[in-house]
Amino acid sequence: MKLSAFQRKALSHALSFPSVERVVYSTCSIHQAENEDVVNAVLPLATSLGFELATPFPQWRRRGLPVFEGSEHLLRTNPEDGLEGFFIALFVRKAAPSGVEEPVEDGSLGRRRKPVIKRRYGLRTCSSLRLSRMILCSTGRF
Repeated sequence: MKLSAFQRKALSHALSFPSVERVVYSTCSIHQAENEDVVNAVLPLATSLGFELATPFPQWRRRGLPVFEGSEHLLRTNPEDGLEGFFIALFVRKAAPSGVEEPVEDGSLGRRRKPVIKRRYGLRTCSSLRLSRMILCSTGRF
């Protein structure tokens, strides 16, 4: 039981970061207590933070144990399939957390600012991308 309590805490912590868009919870276990039960326990928090379960590898036939609504989105392998135990739950953020405004490019809430020039390294941020997907674009001065 100590392991599953730690797993619930770690998964909850991962989901708590406001800029996170996807969280994969994965174990090398066949045990319901470490897999479906952990996901089921964290699901109310995940939902309140704007996450929902997505279906990883939709062509994979074996899904989660039917112990809660939504377990069809989970993926598992079992020894009877000739594979070792493995489990995946994919949480995808579909909306901003309740009552929280999403940050804009400059990391603040509210009005967007112009792209920032990174003079030291000759890089600038691309203005069309959200903070969570920010990439650095070359200005040709390396």
